[in-house]
Amino acid sequence: MSGHAIVVGGGIGGLAAALALHRVGWQATVLERAAELREIGAGMSQAPNAMRALAELGVAEQARAVGVPTHASGNLRTPDGRYLQQARPGDSTALLAFHRADLHRVLLDAVPTGWIRTDAEVTAIRQNAGSVGIGFVGGELSADLVIAADGIRSTIRRLLWPDAPPPRFLGRTAWLGIAQVPDLPGSITLGPGGYFLIHPVARGRAYWAYVTTADAPGIRYDQEKAEVVRRIGSWHDPIPSLVEATGEQEVIRIDICDLDPLPTYVREGGAARRRRARDESRPRPRRRAIL
Repeated sequence: MSGHAIVVGGGIGGLAAALALHRVGWQATVLERAAELREIGAGMSQAPNAMRALAELGVAEQARAVGVPTHASGNLRTPDGRYLQQARPGDSTALLAFHRADLHRVLLDAVPTGWIRTDAEVTAIRQNAGSVGIGFVGGELSADLVIAADGIRSTIRRLLWPDAPPPRFLGRTAWLGIAQVPDLPGSITLGPGGYFLIHPVARGRAYWAYVTTADAPGIRYDQEKAEVVRRIGSWHDPIPSLVEATGEQEVIRIDICDLDPLPTYVREGGAARRRRARDESRPRPRRRAIL
């Protein structure tokens, strides 16, 4: 089976979906609302199962070339620097840490030329007799399938499930950053009410995240970097120096939210339902048990 799909969202998830469609013989159009296609954020890590997924997409080698092994979850420390647990070779499986922009670029380079349209914010979705239509700023397209990869505040989710609850604040907030500090091992420092994560990433950089509790979303400071230093300035090296080495404009602040699950993540049009019902009604060959 092959067809044409529309992928809404040009982030890591959307590009991975487009590449997966390409690998099975489909055509796709990726609609991205931003004028310039780039990944927003700092760092991330991927476990071996995610690397197997990247291998299925045909980009595992390219991803490993821009990733750095890290044993952050095996190096647990207290704010005074004492190790609660220290990773040793062979003790645990390494994660692969990335700057988000590097992994995004790997996927972007693998998606066929001409598949991506920027400055195309989606405004409407219509299910027709045999297709689905997407309206966006600058035009309209129809396809056999639409995949929503437009983030936690998804327009497609809101249009198709208008009664679904919005993102729910989890009572936590985070500061993220990337600094030019080479050769730092991955670690997690557990402090009162929060933790500080370090991952090494490519080209001699380090990704850090300080996650702590918050009374409400949207609380912000005039100088976010200074607020991080105030909270963790007495913690063990290299935490204070890592934050200090991060540019003021490079410190990212996010509130951590979650989405309640939907009853289903598929909305079929009439033609699709009829095809599925027809397929399910066909007699299936009987299987023999082999003992």
